This record gives sequence, C-alpha cells and structure tokens, in this order.
Amino acid sequence: MKHFITIVLFFFSIKASACYCEKPQFILEFYEAEYVFEGIITSEKETNDDLNYVVTFDIKKHYKKSNNLPKSLQFTLELKKMHDKPASCINRPIRLGEKWLVYAYREKSNELKFNFCCSNTKAIYTKESISEEEQRVLKNGNEFSLEKYIYEFQDNFSKTNLKEEIEIAIKSASIKNYKKTKTTLIIKISKEGKLEMITNDENYTIVVDENFNLIKKILTTRKKELSNFDKEAITILRKINKWDIKYHKKSKIPVSYIKSVIFQYDKKNHTWSYEL
Repeated sequence: MKHFITIVLFFFSIKASACYCEKPQFILEFYEAEYVFEGIITSEKETNDDLNYVVTFDIKKHYKKSNNLPKSLQFTLELKKMHDKPASCINRPIRLGEKWLVYAYREKSNELKFNFCCSNTKAIYTKESISEEEQRVLKNGNEFSLEKYIYEFQDNFSKTNLKEEIEIAIKSASIKNYKKTKTTLIIKISKEGKLEMITNDENYTIVVDENFNLIKKILTTRKKELSNFDKEAITILRKINKWDIKYHKKSKIPVSYIKSVIFQYDKKNHTWSYEL
C-alpha cells in the first residue's frame, strides 16, 4: 500500500516568471529538508476555483535517509495572484510524467512544502539538470555534520553585529604617522563566541570540503610581513572580550564563522574608522 502525505506549496514573487532571491547552497537545503527525492508526476488535478491544483509524485529514489520513507507524496499548489493575474517564479511548471528532484521541508505549521523560488527543487530534463556539485551532495549529504564547518554569509544563519564592541575598542587605538593606512582583517569566531584567529587578508588560506563546498579550515600564513598599522588594528580587535554567537536558524545549533573588518586611518584628522 502506498503512503500519501498532503503538502501545501506556496508561490511567492513580485512579478510573474521572476525570482528575487538566491538559491541556498545544496548541502544546506539538503540538511534542512525533511525529504529529498526524485519522483515522477503521476497526477495533476486543478481545483474548481482555478487557483490551486493537486500534484502527486511517485517517488523513485529517496536521497535523505529517515524512518518510514513514503512511496508517494501529494502536494497542493496554491497560486498567489498579483493584479488579478497569476504571479509565480514559474507559471504552471508541473507536467504529467515529468521527473523532479524535490527538497521538501516542514514549516512551523507542521505542513510540508517545497518551493520553486529560492530552492534547488527542479524538473530533471537531462543528466545535466543536476550539476556535479549537487550530485556529490545527494551522494554524501547524509554524512554531513553542521558543526564541522565554518560559515560566512549564508542566509541560513543568524546575523552577527560587532559595531558596539569595535566602536569602544577603537577609541584606544594609537595615533601615529602610519605608512599604511588601510587594512582588511579576517577573524574566526568559535561556536562558543571566542576569537580563535585573526590576521590580514594577505596572510591566510582556506581549505574547502570538495563534497559540500563549505570551509573546513582556515590557515594563517606569513606571505607578507604585517605592517605597524596591521598590528595596531589587530590589537584593537583583541581588546574585544565578547563576540556574537552565530546560530543556524532552524536547528539553533551554534557554529563557527569568519568575518572581515576593514580599518582605515585618516592622516589629516588623525582618526580611525572601520567598516564591516
């Protein structure tokens, strides 16, 4: 007997046939999804109001492991209207008999859904529809551990704000006739909110995981000698005792992260400034 789960899918956009957001990294969407599967569309039925239709997937392959994996999933598609016309990232994208790769996840309302916008969900037309990078994630995603990696700008995580701390620390910066007057510092903050590494942007390298395209390690180097201005800027940041902790929004798991801070010195006015 086939198992059916009803899922509500919403389309959000500003203009028809346009998306205004970036797709998440493959591994982060895989991690957050409840089901990741390839399936064939076996039925499509419009509702009487012409605003919704129900689509059923016969699942051929589950990529994400879990207990009691369903053999079929049923989605109710709700088309939002803008100026009395359907507005979605893709206008009526469902076709009977098509094969799809779907990332389905659970909302706060406990309903399962997937998105066409801002998602890696897609119809599979050819072998090239799924990139080599995504294939590596589908193959290895069940081994992924969020805490093992270092994050930067990904939207899946909470924002960090260091303005108040830097503004306090910069007040004690030394006033000198610096030869170099601008530097970009790279800092790594641990999941406990501790400063683990600091250097300028000329003296570090990153090691990236080839399966998940995430940073595994940051290594400091000495490719170029630090200037007196670099050293004073580093001293400013080392005065900060408390750093914001970055959390994964969905799981609330704290993670390590890197951030850049640009320092400048105005020789005429003898003032320090910074930019995050």
